[in-house]
Amino acid sequence: MAILITVETVILALLAVLVAGLLRSHAEILRQLAGLTGGAAAARTPDPALPAAREGTSPAFDIAGATVAGETRCWPSCRAAACPATSCGVG
Repeated sequence: MAILITVETVILALLAVLVAGLLRSHAEILRQLAGLTGGAAAARTPDPALPAAREGTSPAFDIAGATVAGETRCWPSCRAAACPATSCGVG
């Protein structure tokens, strides 16, 4: 029984060393990536083909399209059962 506990302890120690090494290498990769971008996150600009965001809301857009059955669906602006295609810009 003592041998089993010793083997498990050694395996656990080796796994701890492996995890520590992986964390260090990941940190080094992140430091090098931050050096490439100048330490600042790249500014994300929306695609100019997308419609403009509404005032006073988050920068999310409505999702609209056709289902496999051919029905027009849009979310979240059209929550009624009959979604008029013109209100979502589909059609």
